[in-house]
Amino acid sequence: MRKSAILQFMAFLPVLCGCAPFTVPANVQVHRPAASQLVPLRAALYLPQQFKSYVFIGNKGGQPIRILIGDALVAGAEQSMREVFKEVVIVDDLNLDLSARNFYIIISPEIVEIDNRVNGFGWDSLVASKWTIKGQDGRLLYVNTVTGKGQYKAFTTAFSLREHLVKSMIPAVEDHYNKLTAHLLSMKWWN
Repeated sequence: MRKSAILQFMAFLPVLCGCAPFTVPANVQVHRPAASQLVPLRAALYLPQQFKSYVFIGNKGGQPIRILIGDALVAGAEQSMREVFKEVVIVDDLNLDLSARNFYIIISPEIVEIDNRVNGFGWDSLVASKWTIKGQDGRLLYVNTVTGKGQYKAFTTAFSLREHLVKSMIPAVEDHYNKLTAHLLSMKWWN
């Protein structure tokens, strides 16, 4: 019995000391701006491995914090592109022959910065990514760095620190993708 209790305590120890990672939920809300229409193109979306598996590592109050944000970034990217383009297909190769697969463009993101800061009785988060779109001929059609910002206001204790940090990242991810969606639909960059 005592050995079992010790093993259970040892399994829970990483959570207790803050070593276990937290995950930003992948239920990102992205919306197409009112009165905008889908871009009438078939698009390939390439998400690099470092984007899909991104882990924010910070040090808040002397405590290392690992936040798994990759799933939320992927969910937001997929949802955002489906709010912009007529058809979106996820692909595993950035250098594929677009015309052979009947794609007009290929889209790829690159993380520029992800950060989180304590601000009084809350948290400020930032998600910035560079988005590149190339045509069938490899010509650069669109490049833009989009920065999303978010806040989460709450009184934080040592026990709620990580939970509040995760909650502050959600509005930053959503702001990032809503800005990207609006920008892609605001001009005819594909002509």
